[in-house]
Amino acid sequence: MAFDFSNAQLPRLLPLENSYVENEVEADLKRLFLHLFTSALAPALFDVNVLGMAHLGSFELVRRAVNSDGLVLLQGDGEEASTRYLYRAWKAGDTQGRGLHFLRTYLQLLFPNIGTAVQLWHGKTSPYPSDVREESGVDAFLTSRVRITINSFPDPEKDDLVRGCLPSVMPARLVPSLRHQVTSNIGKMRLIAVGSGAQNWHVSGALDLLVPMEGTAQWVAAGHGNPAQLLNARGTIA
Repeated sequence: MAFDFSNAQLPRLLPLENSYVENEVEADLKRLFLHLFTSALAPALFDVNVLGMAHLGSFELVRRAVNSDGLVLLQGDGEEASTRYLYRAWKAGDTQGRGLHFLRTYLQLLFPNIGTAVQLWHGKTSPYPSDVREESGVDAFLTSRVRITINSFPDPEKDDLVRGCLPSVMPARLVPSLRHQVTSNIGKMRLIAVGSGAQNWHVSGALDLLVPMEGTAQWVAAGHGNPAQLLNARGTIA
């Protein structure tokens, strides 16, 4: 069982370990009781001793504490280390006054290097909210809107988890919006059809989508069949 510090030790029944035994039967009972305590009770007793600082306990205790406080972490590589780090950061300050710094830390743990949070600005001369922007300037004022961008494909299940925990990690004055963005890089594609389109459809190539999609694709299409079925085309699409 892993704990937050390397020299952590489970509780021991030292008085019983150092006690005198009269015979082999008593020695066997002593060994049995010590084994049962170490394997079944000691881990739970350790967690009880650190309930006030749950991040020091077992990972199961940390997970229960994180979920109890309304935080959510997605499973994946490094889940234990990131969960302990998040909970230490959460308990280090006032949970009623969280701002963008904690939100960005939270996004980095949930979506390493692909999640950003930006507080938006708005032009002073434009009707609100028609001129919302990420760039600051002398002609703009800071709004309460926060744009959270995840550079990945949408995942409804994960998005629901993130939206559910935002009220716990953000001050009430901030209004978040969540969006996904994926860079487009569409390579050359070849479309080969033998027979009518309803009969045969085969595509080879590489396709990366963008939401919203911005990019250019080079494509080549060739068909074989009667004149009503034949289609030859080359070009680019944007």
